[in-house]
Amino acid sequence: MNANDPQWRTLAGALGVTVYQRSKTVWVAAGKYKGQDFEVKARSPQVALALWKEAARYAGSDW
Repeated sequence: MNANDPQWRTLAGALGVTVYQRSKTVWVAAGKYKGQDFEVKARSPQVALALWKEAARYAGSDW
C-alpha cells in the first residue's frame, strides 16, 4: 500500500480521521474518538492511521 492507495484514505474517512503530510517525512493522523482528540505522527500515512487507531482503542478501553 502506498501513499496514493485509496484503501487507507477510505478507512480514514470512515473513522472520521484526517491524515495529512506535515513535512517530507512526517504524516499526521488526527481525529476525535469518544469526545477525545487524538493526533499521532509517523513516516507514512498507513502507519499514522494504524497508530491513531491504537491510541483510540487504548483510550476507549474501560480500565
